[in-house]
Amino acid sequence: ADPIVEPAVSATKVIKEVEPVSIQKVTKYDKSKPYAADGQLYLPRTSGEETYYTNQSFYGDYTIETEVTVKNTAFGLLFGSGNPNGGLWQFNVAEGNVVKTHQPGDWSQRDSYPNTKVQYDTPLKMKIEVKGNEVKTYLEDELICTNTFADGQTSGRLGLRAGVQEEFSVNYIRVSQNGEVIWSDEFDSVDTTKWNFPEPGEATECYVVDFGKNMSGYARLNVKGQKDDVVTL
Repeated sequence: ADPIVEPAVSATKVIKEVEPVSIQKVTKYDKSKPYAADGQLYLPRTSGEETYYTNQSFYGDYTIETEVTVKNTAFGLLFGSGNPNGGLWQFNVAEGNVVKTHQPGDWSQRDSYPNTKVQYDTPLKMKIEVKGNEVKTYLEDELICTNTFADGQTSGRLGLRAGVQEEFSVNYIRVSQNGEVIWSDEFDSVDTTKWNFPEPGEATECYVVDFGKNMSGYARLNVKGQKDDVVTL
């Protein structure tokens, strides 16, 4: 059965009292929703598959630039259009560090490009150049593939795709045209004017108390406040 531990400080012999070595104020986020922290957008693992689209569409010749850190399995970036799906580019570290290019429309049509630069917890820059129907994709300025889309399939919104096991953070996404940035998000916040994001996860301020060692014993907390204030440990 589960052990029952009942604090009884008054009846316990105190061998040693350990003071904290540091108390740090931190922000805790509701990770069930997209949230922004330290200039990065975090998309959590979902209960199914969700895609968050930009409110703006892009046409003609344009360039997409992004920097992403894969936290778990894969990152997915959509662009252009197709029926029922647009083009999907994935960093996949669960299947041997590959980049996958899924063609618009039928995502079963895809190519895989092994790349050792795709790693867990390592920021990676990707650039996608759209010129006419030709799409060139670069990782860290290295051309990794060239794809040809059907007419009209390079136009459309951008999308971030989060699946059941997928978890990643995005540092920025920029779209430029004729050498000028026409749309960007640096992810200082969850911007619902640029994306169809839900309201961001709530942030709660709390304190992390570090005693500097592993130990077994009772924690004692002295606080001041008003009657009926709630302190959560």
